Amino acid sequence: MGSVVWLYTESEFLDNTRQMMDYYGLREWKIKMNNDNEALGLCRFKKQRLEFSRTHMSAVNHLVRRDVVLHEIAHAMAGVEAGHGIEWRKIARSIGCSALDVIETKKFFNKEIYYTWVGHCPQGHKIGAHFKPKNFENMYCTKCLYNPEWVHLWHAYRFTWYKHGTLVFDPVLAQSGPRW
Repeated sequence: MGSVVWLYTESEFLDNTRQMMDYYGLREWKIKMNNDNEALGLCRFKKQRLEFSRTHMSAVNHLVRRDVVLHEIAHAMAGVEAGHGIEWRKIARSIGCSALDVIETKKFFNKEIYYTWVGHCPQGHKIGAHFKPKNFENMYCTKCLYNPEWVHLWHAYRFTWYKHGTLVFDPVLAQSGPRW
């Protein structure tokens, strides 16, 4: 198959996905866009349908988008029992998919674009949330907090929070009291 140009409109995404599904023998399968905030894509075997998150597909680059489509096509080709096992991986790789699992794929997200709320720890780790985290002023970076070298600095690993890129909470400023 020649390379498919992945365009950014939803209708072009669906057209390209349909072409790929047809190429790999999934002519009877349907495509649906959903508003899922968790899964990038889903393979619904009983309904013979591949679903893709409108939220995710608009937030990732064309290479990740292509890989997600190939990932779901590989599920449809491998069958319901294959999961993310050896047979699925063989098929996924044979059609050009990276065969990454869900957690690995989410590493490709630019948290600042994708999430409304983004927390930064002093060591550079980031977490993201679609909604305001409860008690976010007291959230600590678990990657730093349990590092034996830094345990005596536990208070320094609170997140600095941004909402849509605007500073909302800085733990250093919060310790020094009001700024007036």
